[in-house]
Amino acid sequence: MSFNIHHDQAARRFETTIDGVHCLLDYTLADGVAIGVMTARKHGWKVMPACSYADVWMKRHVSYQDLRA
Repeated sequence: MSFNIHHDQAARRFETTIDGVHCLLDYTLADGVAIGVMTARKHGWKVMPACSYADVWMKRHVSYQDLRA
């Protein structure tokens, strides 16, 4: 499944619409450490999974372990 995801860097937010519902993902960035994955790799940031769901997701997707802060 593919989504049209917009990255609003100024607002530090990703936005998309899924099944008619507008979805937002806000992130923080401090000293090159982000809470977000693909954009983090693109920009050379590290990721700190701030919730248990994100932590489990990163553990299950070993190709992203190099991004873990």
